[in-house]
Amino acid sequence: MLHDALYTRTLRETGASSADTQSLRTLNRILKSGEVRPSQFHKDYDEAVCLTECTLPGILSHAARYGRYGLIFRKADLRGSGCRPVATVTHEHLERLRKAATTTELKEDCLYYNLYRPDGGTGPRQDYSHEREWRIRTAVPTSMAVAVIVATPAKAAAVRKYSGDLPVLPLTLLYELGV
Repeated sequence: MLHDALYTRTLRETGASSADTQSLRTLNRILKSGEVRPSQFHKDYDEAVCLTECTLPGILSHAARYGRYGLIFRKADLRGSGCRPVATVTHEHLERLRKAATTTELKEDCLYYNLYRPDGGTGPRQDYSHEREWRIRTAVPTSMAVAVIVATPAKAAAVRKYSGDLPVLPLTLLYELGV
């Protein structure tokens, strides 16, 4: 029961419950369409599909921010499709990388970045390196997924009608395991 209380308190404190509604809708739209499509998530970045290689304990924190529904892919499959890790760099480092690049491919297709803004920089402090983000500029077929993440076992039925035979991992299981 301790994990149930911790889980409930964590949901309340992080606002994950409100993120769940949108996250479930988005997951079902993705499953129905058969692909995760690139989108522009910030004016400073090109359209891309954003993914994370979170550890199991890290996924709990990640889910609190982005919602507790998602797809799990094999990193090797994504890499083979052109997915690459994101570097967290300052504006100065980004400009030096761009100037040092000798090919258009490196400048345009292979360099995915988040801008790091340390204390004293412009805007709020920002460092997303803990997310271990990867990006790809093309759609990712849901047929490449190996599992689905859902908030609770009770919510599994809400995605099963679109997820086919994919295994389902309820995040509540991670809490129960003490991850």
